[in-house]
Amino acid sequence: MKASRAMTLIELLVSLSLLAIISVVSASWMSMMLRTQSTVSADASWEGSGFAALGLIERDLLVVDRLDVGGRGDTPRVEIFDGKLRIRTRENRYVGVIEYSLDSTKKQIFRNTGTASRSADPPLLGDVEEFSFEIEEQSEILPLPLLRVRLMSDNGSTMERTYMLVTEDLQ
Repeated sequence: MKASRAMTLIELLVSLSLLAIISVVSASWMSMMLRTQSTVSADASWEGSGFAALGLIERDLLVVDRLDVGGRGDTPRVEIFDGKLRIRTRENRYVGVIEYSLDSTKKQIFRNTGTASRSADPPLLGDVEEFSFEIEEQSEILPLPLLRVRLMSDNGSTMERTYMLVTEDLQ
């Protein structure tokens, strides 16, 4: 029968050192993975909210009320005025003007329905670096006018959507 041999102090120190190295490496890896997951989640959340905001603009462009036809006076149904995108549409049974604007100090996009004060309107989207829009007029090449809307987040993510308008929208 063999005599049992105990671990020497050096063997114990080597095994503890290996365990400490493995623990430090795995902790730093987990920290990096959690940071990456948090960043990806925030980007996905911003993009989802951005698509929802663009969808709301599209809905406002598509809703044309029969009451609005012929009764709009001299103002167009879609216009860019004073750095804001203005769309005349039907909101809660009333024809009104919806304004989309960027508050550059808060980096938030607001949708002002005109029914409440600006401070009461919740922001549509935050962390916005740029909110731009342009109307490309009808031409020989372009049969109908276009509205281009572009969003850019603080981290550089961009999304753009182009809407085809009707000539009467700009008159």
